[in-house]
Amino acid sequence: MLALQTTFLVVAAAVVFFWLTYALTGPRKLKQADILHVLQYGWMLRTGALILALAPPVLMACFVVLVRWQNTGTLALAGIAFLATSVVGGLLLFEVEGIQIALTEEGVTRYARWGTPICVKWVDVERVSYSRLNRWFIIASVLRSIKVSRHLVGIAAFAAIVRRKVGAERCASAAAALDAVK
Repeated sequence: MLALQTTFLVVAAAVVFFWLTYALTGPRKLKQADILHVLQYGWMLRTGALILALAPPVLMACFVVLVRWQNTGTLALAGIAFLATSVVGGLLLFEVEGIQIALTEEGVTRYARWGTPICVKWVDVERVSYSRLNRWFIIASVLRSIKVSRHLVGIAAFAAIVRRKVGAERCASAAAALDAVK
């Protein structure tokens, strides 16, 4: 039982280290000269996501040490449940720390920390829609789409550029949401 407890403590420490490293390294620096605005999540949402990602492994470490486990099966099940919760908590951290949306006169580009940039030119936009459930705008072209969250800092600049660059008929389904952006 001690070996399994030690293993879970080491895993919890590794998960905490990984999430902290991911959060503290920050997003990539965008060096394009023609970028008008860079949208990214604000500090409150990023801090909240970090807390949600760190809570399960820290709780796992406390429970593994402080609870008297009757058998290794129960300990293993609890450890696996905490690890699964750690992964789910980290998904929000991946989104809020790793995503940036760059707006230019030519188009919109989504940058992910380790992914390749996805670009949609304004002239190629077929439609702009809005998902009320997810609270994001969807900029769709023939080949790809980019989702832009309403929770991004600078969303008002996005709404203004969409209104200026995309025809009203192509963003009719998102018109009310674009008007509501402050």
